[in-house]
Amino acid sequence: MFKTVNLTGEETAVTGLGGQNTALQNLGSSTIYASAQSGIMPEADGVCAIPAGGSAVIPDTRGTIYLYGKGKVQLNGSNWCNSNFKQPPSDGGSGGGVLTSIAGAIQALVDDVICIIPEEE
Repeated sequence: MFKTVNLTGEETAVTGLGGQNTALQNLGSSTIYASAQSGIMPEADGVCAIPAGGSAVIPDTRGTIYLYGKGKVQLNGSNWCNSNFKQPPSDGGSGGGVLTSIAGAIQALVDDVICIIPEEE
């Protein structure tokens, strides 16, 4: 399920997303922070920093994600480990050519493999 949330600078819990993981796209103009656990402290363990325009997949959210920062964020809860949001080119251009495409494809495969490794309990 897709949800769009406007963050106000306070920690915000977003529930009802479904799925095991949450993909998110930072639509705002500043860095936001996301975690599967409450009590977000920027740069702390278990907290992911997502720059403006960036996206990430936060694992093990189980339908609820905690966000901190200001600006608009689009979320999608799913069982997939890869983001369904397109990343903008890092150099501000229209793309990086064949090598960038190959590197991105390899990273997507690595992310898929890493994501299916079961965690120890």
